[in-house]
Formats: sequence, C-alpha cells, structure tokens
Amino acid sequence: MHVSRTKKQITENIKDYSNYKILCTLTKPKSHNSKILIEDNKNSWFIYVISYNKKSGDIKNNEIIIKSDYDGWIKFLQNLGWIIDKK
Repeated sequence: MHVSRTKKQITENIKDYSNYKILCTLTKPKSHNSKILIEDNKNSWFIYVISYNKKSGDIKNNEIIIKSDYDGWIKFLQNLGWIIDKK
C-alpha cells in the first residue's frame, strides 16, 4: 500500500516584515531576487536574512544569524556577487 501525501506550502511575502527595522538591502545583477537583513523586533540579538522575489515579494529563503555575525555575512554575500543598495 502506497500513501501519497502532499505538503502544504505556506507562502510568506516580504510585506509581512514591513514593521521590522531594515539593516541592509542587497541586490545581484541580473537576479530576480533581492536580500534584506532585518532586526528581530522581539530580540535584537537576532537578524533575519531574507531572500525574496523582487516582483512578487514571495520569500524564497529565510535565515537567522546572530548580531555579532552581521559584518561577516555582509562580506560573505558581497563575495558571492551581492551589491549593497541600502545600509
């Protein structure tokens, strides 16, 4: 007996994070996505690194880093070709 289950995907949108403090916005030439680094409202020790589609606003990836790793992450993303738009 084979049971097939489909996983319901929850789609978040970048607009869901409009009340958060933006620390940095990055873009990559010829990419459909942008990255934004925002501070967690409840705990300033954490920073969200969110990749989202520029046109639709759909979130593609969401990572959490600690505040002390912020500068290292910016350098890492720049080495991958991301360019800072706003800081």
